[in-house]
Amino acid sequence: MVVAAAGIYSLDLWYLTASSILKKKDVETPPPPRRWPKVSVHLPFYNERRVARRILEACSRLDYPRKRLEIIVVDDSNDGTTTIVKGFMRETKTQIRLIHRNTREGFKAGALQRALEASSGDVIAIFDADFIPPTNFLKRVIPYLYMDDRIAFVQARWTYIDGEFSWYAKAISLAIDIYNKVDQIARYLSNLIPHFNGTCAVFKKEALLDAGGWKTDTLAEDLDLSIRLKINGWRHVYLPNLEVPGEIPPTFKALKNQQYRWARGFTECLKKHWRALIAEKKLTLPQRLESIIYLATYTLCPISLIGMGLGIAYAILFPKNFYLENLKNYLLLIFNVILSSIIYTAPLAAATTTIFKSKETLKGRVQGFIKLIYLAIFFYTMLLNYSKAVIDGLLKGRGYFIRTPKIGRGPLTIHT
Repeated sequence: MVVAAAGIYSLDLWYLTASSILKKKDVETPPPPRRWPKVSVHLPFYNERRVARRILEACSRLDYPRKRLEIIVVDDSNDGTTTIVKGFMRETKTQIRLIHRNTREGFKAGALQRALEASSGDVIAIFDADFIPPTNFLKRVIPYLYMDDRIAFVQARWTYIDGEFSWYAKAISLAIDIYNKVDQIARYLSNLIPHFNGTCAVFKKEALLDAGGWKTDTLAEDLDLSIRLKINGWRHVYLPNLEVPGEIPPTFKALKNQQYRWARGFTECLKKHWRALIAEKKLTLPQRLESIIYLATYTLCPISLIGMGLGIAYAILFPKNFYLENLKNYLLLIFNVILSSIIYTAPLAAATTTIFKSKETLKGRVQGFIKLIYLAIFFYTMLLNYSKAVIDGLLKGRGYFIRTPKIGRGPLTIHT
């Protein structure tokens, strides 16, 4: 059972990898709209004093008609971030609507819902505080919103400011690249369940309202919204060539908390939506099955722990030559060997695809495979953390949103 469960996930990863390579969808850059829509930029802040000014400056430099742009900061801070925002408004005369909440009710989802209720724009752009959108971001993404009436959002590619400052940063930088160059591309090209990254995207306001706005009952408000949009018949566009960098968590503890939140959020979304996804007739059977596999991604971690325990038990109970002697006689054992090869080669195939998609020199690609070793070490280091998150997500209600600290690493702005 353990091998079979891991095999299902690995087959899905093989499918995503193949789709990202073989499927093509040449989308011509759409013309700009006759009239640029009113855009509301949403910036959810919680104790972001080290990066608040940087994202405010980046948004104030966006190349967009000033009368068609509003910036809304929903600030739950108690560390002086609010003073920084007010000072920026005073110094630069930038028109910013500052909404300060005295509580973190609903955490990020609650803040975004408050911003949505206060917005006058037809288009909503969302950035986390540590990201730096390029100056032409809005003019590049907004035309794609109007290619089709049912396009809900356009997602830019999430990258990182510095992926070399530690071994775990190197591991996570590769994981981010795999997610964006394999998973996200395949989801878009194959019309699978989308995943809004939580940042670096623009939405039609009508799509957000149609899906019911932001819900606060999971720790993965971005994934929860993506599922509801898909169920309601909305689609998305993914732009892998439009990069928006953000910060990798500065400490291992911060990264551990972030990974716990993601794993628990995924599991909460699985528990919340699996029945609706299975019953959704607008989705094909493969789309429904893949959506369940995707939401159950992190359940692979407790399954892996069980498998490791069983492997140790087998090694103790059976002689070393047991497998070789019985390989020809037991079909089940042959099946396990084949499935194991699929399991171990799937992440290697995804990583190799990612590394060779990058415009790197031979040295850079070698470094990419070194990062893969770091990523494998990181995964096994996180197994207990992920497993606890899955169990908590299945057995408990919504968890507490632990903020990921930022330190302001990187440039003040990104030019194109």
